[in-house]
Parts: sequence; structure tokens; C-alpha cells
Amino acid sequence: MRDFTEILNGDGVFVFDGAIGTRFYDKGVYINRSYDELNLTAPDLVREVHDEYVRAGADIIET
Repeated sequence: MRDFTEILNGDGVFVFDGAIGTRFYDKGVYINRSYDELNLTAPDLVREVHDEYVRAGADIIET
């Protein structure tokens, strides 16, 4: 993943992460839970999903 200042100062295409909620669902977190609360209740899971996107080539991830 590129440094954020490099992204801001550069030009070209930047790849964002994808369907975070879908990845949580695939990992057994269903729609009856707030995905936002996972930042507090399951930070390792949130980190795992973000790491997957970074490994896939995302330049920017969101939470």
C-alpha cells in the first residue's frame, strides 16, 4: 500500500477497498449486527478484512 501523502501528491488511478459488509457476512457476521460496532467488538476481524484488501492491491481502505 502506498503512503497517503504519495497518493495525495500523485496522479493516476487509486484503488479503494471493496464490499466490507459482504466480507463480514462471508465470515459469519450477519445483518442483524451493526457492522460499525465491529470496530469496537471485533477489531481483529476488521483488521483481517482490511488486510485482505491491502494484499489484493488496495491503495486506500475505509472503516
